[in-house]
Amino acid sequence: MRRLAVLAATALSAAVLLAGCAGTAAPGPSQPSGPATSGGAAGLTTYVALGDSYSAAPGNPTTSTAGGCVRSDHDYPHLVAARLGIPKLVDVTCSGAQTKDFTGRQQPYDGSDPVAPQLDAVTSSADLVTVSIGGNDLNLVGLLYDCGTMTQSTTTGSPCADKYASDVDSGVPEVRQRVVAAVGAVRRKAPHARILVVGYPQPFPTGHTCRALPLTTGDSAFAASIMDRLNQMLEAAAKAASATYVDVASPSRGHDICSATPWIDGAEATDDAQPLHPFPREQAAVAGLIADALG
Repeated sequence: MRRLAVLAATALSAAVLLAGCAGTAAPGPSQPSGPATSGGAAGLTTYVALGDSYSAAPGNPTTSTAGGCVRSDHDYPHLVAARLGIPKLVDVTCSGAQTKDFTGRQQPYDGSDPVAPQLDAVTSSADLVTVSIGGNDLNLVGLLYDCGTMTQSTTTGSPCADKYASDVDSGVPEVRQRVVAAVGAVRRKAPHARILVVGYPQPFPTGHTCRALPLTTGDSAFAASIMDRLNQMLEAAAKAASATYVDVASPSRGHDICSATPWIDGAEATDDAQPLHPFPREQAAVAGLIADALG
């Protein structure tokens, strides 16, 4: 049952990410090497990355816990900047972030000083902004905590879906409006920037489960449906905000937690990912998708 507790307590949050992270990379905004005066691909010179743990990549080498955001220096923002030769990267992605943390100060889980609003990093000089947010707004942490608890007493049916389906149905439209507002705020601060809303991968298989994903088959399918709904909402929000949507779910098919080459870690931490969070291969794939979207 320890595995179930780990699964529940770590979904899309940084609550238990303060142990087992490798290295001590600088926690603040960073700038990749390269000439500060030359532009990268398509003339891009300043890239601001906003988002939660699926863009901060906690556990990927090398991760820093300083400042409470639990962020890797090989998350997809760093990979994009290096791949496209963008001279200035401002990476303020932060594990546990919600849309409200774009305009308000986020309180890290480790008790560190509150993190500045992510939108503070966006200025009129930004010509590329990526936004990866929304999972924590749906309270997936609490939902999956209950899923794990229920699975301790049954291995059949879909007890979590039975309890939470209506909450998800009512929550998605509200989160969509929050994302639209967040992207709109980015647009006002950086009117000339290319804004990309980056979707989530699909970590959950349908029709089966596995040792790495100790849920009932029904609740694994329910978790997959939530991720589908989340991504559909993000795509609609991007369109409403006149931003570009980057589909990560479709390319991630065949790379779910139970696959031979998962993009997302299972219920136990590994050397290069935290439970239910991206492996380095997923971050590299997302960087490639963003580069493709930028042409």
